[in-house]
Amino acid sequence: MRVDEEVRRTLAEMTEELRPVPDPYARVLARHRRIMRRRAVAAGLAVVAVLTATGVAVASTDTGRRGTPDGGTATAKPSTPEETRLAWVERLVQSPPRGSLGADRDYVAALSQQVRQEQAAGRFAQLTGAMRDIRVLYVDDVGPHRVAFVAFVRAEPEPQAPQKEADHVGRWLVAEAGATPQVLGDPSRVEAVSVRLMPHEQLTLRSEVGAGGLYHVSIVPDGCRFATAARATLTSSAPPWTPEPTGSYLVRPPNTLRNEWWQITCDGVVRQRLPAPRSALRGEFTEAALDRTISAARGTPDVEHARSALRESDSSLRTHALALPSLVWGGRTAGTPGKEYDGVAAVVAGPLLGGGWTGMVNVRYAQPRPDGSLGSPLGYFSTDTDPTDPRALLGIPLGRESRALLVVSPVGATQIRASRDGREVARAAVADDAALLVVPSTEKLVLEALDAAGRVVGTGPVADTAVGSAESDRGFQLDRWGVD
Repeated sequence: MRVDEEVRRTLAEMTEELRPVPDPYARVLARHRRIMRRRAVAAGLAVVAVLTATGVAVASTDTGRRGTPDGGTATAKPSTPEETRLAWVERLVQSPPRGSLGADRDYVAALSQQVRQEQAAGRFAQLTGAMRDIRVLYVDDVGPHRVAFVAFVRAEPEPQAPQKEADHVGRWLVAEAGATPQVLGDPSRVEAVSVRLMPHEQLTLRSEVGAGGLYHVSIVPDGCRFATAARATLTSSAPPWTPEPTGSYLVRPPNTLRNEWWQITCDGVVRQRLPAPRSALRGEFTEAALDRTISAARGTPDVEHARSALRESDSSLRTHALALPSLVWGGRTAGTPGKEYDGVAAVVAGPLLGGGWTGMVNVRYAQPRPDGSLGSPLGYFSTDTDPTDPRALLGIPLGRESRALLVVSPVGATQIRASRDGREVARAAVADDAALLVVPSTEKLVLEALDAAGRVVGTGPVADTAVGSAESDRGFQLDRWGVD
């Protein structure tokens, strides 16, 4: 693996939870897209200090509440995904401090007092307003570092915050192992910021002490439990999940991260499955492998563009992939509305751990899009069937809300027909193993491939562009914090 690729992949894994988004489902989709799009070139991997999630800390003697997401209180049952997720966030905030020092009431009380005093004095950046609560949720020594996670709950909503979750924020504090509460609670010790708390809070940093190396801390609401499984075992129908001995938190000291996945279960329900930082498919694309998949693809691929798309897909999807991706089709797209999607295209897909396929269509446009861009935009999709099978029909929206479909046709097809409720709504001729359709809507659309005699030689729905969302979980990636 080239160093620049390792840098990009590490940064993508470690920053995927940092940004606020409009809603929980969109957040999952945005996270998947960020994983696949992030191509930042970092010259200084040795000084990476990036968190992979949001942080919350609590300094309280509350023992935590179990049961339903809202802690078993008499509040109304959440009615939306946002409210359900927020209920889990509240349960996290009400959890007792975790970590070996979390049971040290004197230390936790002193750290809480220090943080409260500093916050009241306005010394925590972006946390100068009145707080309804400040809680220490985690404190322990992790290798050569002492790490704490503190949750801040604002007394008044932020004027510009789009959602209630923005009232719950957090800070990860890091000092040397054995640090006093006064040292650890100093605002200068903030190493990671949670702009919006999530039920699963994570920190991944690089230690520069001694031999160095990445280390990680995760916490979830009290009553939830972590379990782990080696990546190599996820190909079986029933992977062996091993309970983490620490229960509702997980720690990996420097240089102990494994090629594994994590599963979080709360009250008997699996709420989240995700890869550990640095967990990925092993093995590299060789020049011979690139040549083989390009030569086997349908259409007439532009070799240079196809190679670029394959490497892009490999770097983006490796965390979730069962095997290296393949080129499904390559060629030119022409005749789209306003010519805004006309250009050189490549469709790449690969199998996922746990089943299903995911991929991307990469179009190098021949003329600027309405937003003026020429670049190489990426569209992502998922499907239950193998799109590399030459008998498969694959319809991909060119853009998440687009009515233009790129349809890769099965062998022998001469036309593609789109129908809804048994009524034809669009038809297009196949050229170079593909067709472009413009449809009124992709909802309930059925695509059929017809041969020269009018016989149906392939059929299928439009590929799902809500990759990884709660409506479309494929593979082992799972996020159910917003599902009641």
